Amino acid sequence: MARSRQILSLTGLRALPCLWIMLFHFSSNLGMGGELWGPDWFTGNAHVAVDIFFALSGYVLAYTYTEFMTRPFSRVEFLVYIGIRAGRIFPAHLAILGLFGLAVVVSHLIGREMGNPEHWTVPQFILQALLVHGWASHTVLTWNYVTWTVSVEWFSYLFVMPVLLLLCPRIGLRALAWFCAICWLIYWYYGLHAYPGANHFIGGPPLIRGGLAFAGGFLCFLFHQRLGLEAGKWGRVGDCAWMLATGVLLLIVAFPDLLSIAMLPAIMLLIFGCACEGRWSQKLLANKILIYIGVISYSLYLIHPFVQVLSNFMIKLIGDRYTISPIILLLANYAFSILLAHLSYRWVEEPGRGVVKKWMRAIQGQDLVQKGET
Repeated sequence: MARSRQILSLTGLRALPCLWIMLFHFSSNLGMGGELWGPDWFTGNAHVAVDIFFALSGYVLAYTYTEFMTRPFSRVEFLVYIGIRAGRIFPAHLAILGLFGLAVVVSHLIGREMGNPEHWTVPQFILQALLVHGWASHTVLTWNYVTWTVSVEWFSYLFVMPVLLLLCPRIGLRALAWFCAICWLIYWYYGLHAYPGANHFIGGPPLIRGGLAFAGGFLCFLFHQRLGLEAGKWGRVGDCAWMLATGVLLLIVAFPDLLSIAMLPAIMLLIFGCACEGRWSQKLLANKILIYIGVISYSLYLIHPFVQVLSNFMIKLIGDRYTISPIILLLANYAFSILLAHLSYRWVEEPGRGVVKKWMRAIQGQDLVQKGET
């Protein structure tokens, strides 16, 4: 049903936006005294990394489910697809959200409220657990606040991906690319005028923002498929492409008012270049450290807000009795997040995905038996 070979350079690439987002959140931590490290234009515009995640998901899912670009899902295949995607995101999400809930209850029992009590409401907890809280035009950032992106991704799994698979063989690559380009221009123009300044990156409705980036990654795969998918075939071109895209993205975050229109094309070029598996992308991105962080990046992305909140809570608890170096605190937050992410991946994410896959294989196997009997 689906391809299983990993594109290692893309796995390594996943680590970089995750680390970038963590730097933004940790460096602006309550106990760190504002921006800690790196120029403000870089750390303050880490939200671009979120769009890289969306686009990567679009590329990887298009790569994984290429078969269904030429034929539609059967009902059972669609159920299996949804089940596998749910098994990918829900186990770690629910476990870490439960960790937030436990921490809030404990802090309340000991009389030391963790953050603003208004952020810890039961209705918002339920919405986050179901991953539908990011579907509103305005997202309320409570509990595990980064999960609005997971909510948007879940929406993309449920609706955007099936629609793209449906449209692709019917209207063709060129028409689909033009349609997505027009939608991106409309979204960019709306954000530029409704939310002037750097905020026009993130001012629009989350579903549109995430859906467009997801579609961009999907299109990126289609272009790559048109050129040929053999590893290393476009290696030199790919290396030039991702290096150029990296430079353009750095310029975009430095001068968002002037160059923001190029953000999604630059992200697509970055992913295309890395997916070509050229010499330099393999050397720089497909190394053991980045691949390891890329593999646990989902758990790492989900767990680091808990570490941030816990760090703030501990700093408030300690008060002025101890002075902690901001650099040490930053490194400790990174190290603790990676440790917890590793445990989450090994004990929750990987086993949960395995259980769901077994269920889905059983469902698919029953369907094949029924088809053989008819």
